[in-house]
This record gives sequence, C-alpha cells and structure tokens, in this order.
Amino acid sequence: MREGFQPPAEYSKQGNRGQTSEGLRKSSERILKLLSKDFKVEGQENLQEIREIRQQQPDSKFVITSSHISNLDAPAAVKVFGEDLDMQIAVSSRHFGITPQELMYRAIGKENFTAVQNRKSKSGETGVFNPDNFTELAQQMEQGKTPWIAAHPFTKSEEMQKVKIGAVYLAQKTKSYLIPAALELRGGGSISMEGPIEILKGALKKPEAIYHIGKPVKLEPVDVSIIDTVLSKRREGEKVTPQESEQFSATIQILRDQAAHIEQTIAQMLPESMRRKPKEKAE
Repeated sequence: MREGFQPPAEYSKQGNRGQTSEGLRKSSERILKLLSKDFKVEGQENLQEIREIRQQQPDSKFVITSSHISNLDAPAAVKVFGEDLDMQIAVSSRHFGITPQELMYRAIGKENFTAVQNRKSKSGETGVFNPDNFTELAQQMEQGKTPWIAAHPFTKSEEMQKVKIGAVYLAQKTKSYLIPAALELRGGGSISMEGPIEILKGALKKPEAIYHIGKPVKLEPVDVSIIDTVLSKRREGEKVTPQESEQFSATIQILRDQAAHIEQTIAQMLPESMRRKPKEKAE
C-alpha cells in the first residue's frame, strides 16, 4: 500500500489523450478529499500490467467492474485510473431527470455519464438487464472510452449484493479485458455516503480509503449475439425458435458463471464483513 497515490509523471505529461476529462478528475479528487483520508492503493502491479497491455495492444479495450458499497466507488476509480484511461461512468437511470444527481452530472460534464436501467429494491436498487444500455456503452468504447460499471447494485447494507451479468456481457460484446476493483473504507462515520446524513457523517469522521486493483482478466470468449437476437424478437412480438431459446439460456448461464467468478475475485479484495453472504446465489 502507498499513501498519497499519484500516477507516474510520464502519464501526467501526455495531455488528455487516453485520460478521463479534467473536470471529472478534479471533481473526484475534491469529493475524496472531503469524505476520506489516507487514500492508498493496493495492486499497483496490476495497473502497470494494464499500461503494458495498452502499449503492446494499442486497440485493446477495458471494462472496470467494481464493488458498489459506497458512493465514493466511482470517484476513487477515477482517481486511480483517470490518468491512464478515458473513463465513462455507468450510473442508475433513476438518477437522471429532476434529481440532485442530474445537477451534479451537468456540473461535472453529463457526457461522462451513461444511464443503465435500474429500479428500486428493498436494499436500495437492483439492476435491470437491458442490452440497449450496453450497445451505447460499446459505441462509446469504440471512441476510446473505458466504462466503470458496478458489479452489483448499490447497497446501503455495507456488503456486496448479488452480482449481475452486465459488465461481463459488455466485455464479451466488445472483446475487452475486465478490470476487477474494490474500494475499502475503514474507521469512518459512513460507508455508503448515501444521503445528506451519511455524507455529513463521512465529512465529520473521514474513513481511511484503500483502493484495490485486480489483475486484468480476458474471459473465455462467448458469442453473445443470441441475447440481442432473442430480446429483439421478444420486443417485436416475433416468435423465438426452440433452438434460439436453448442457445439464449445456455449463453446467459455462461455469463452468470463468469460473473460469479469475477465476483469472487472482487470479494477477496474486501474484508469478510463487506462480502456477499454465501446463502445468496450469483445472478
């Protein structure tokens, strides 16, 4: 671990090519200074591997998939990866419209955020798998963007929720590397930083922040085009053949299995108290 994390000077001198927008980086830095202390990074060797992949494979793409137990997860990712990758933050569709989050996105630069369909749940929010969301992200990746996507829905319970297949699906669709990541917060007044009261707790008693970077993963390739085909037919009221239905189910199961593997990787970065309870199954 290393305090006062700063990217190497050679990356800072490259200008904005391959970097997250300056506005988003500066805003993330301010948020972290306000709500955390002693920012440290574990897994520097994995960040170096990402840099080496980019040097050796200039057309390579990445998807950052992270635990999402705190609203500091995305700002922390921007701080760590922002000098190397041009990040696009996938956020809940419920945050767009007449909301405080919408005002924040506009102030920082709304073009840096992409809505992913979500709905309310007892624990906070739950993801709704909509391939159209990932088509937009895939197009942004063709323009050089690197999405940050929560591996599971946001939760206020201070532990991981059931993993979703979205990030794995996107990585397969775009033939990208997955970067597992996790933010660990210790000894603070709040973990979730959700809502005015929790934010105030975080500002008064700042937690120690440890950002964990996992080794970039290239999944066993899977053709996910059947998912788009079947869901498109369902929307249009067209008949799905038994063969298509069988292939669709098999592909979804493979993605679930791959997502569960990524979940285990992320969970191992976090203390046991912040991991998903074993009685739940990956989704």
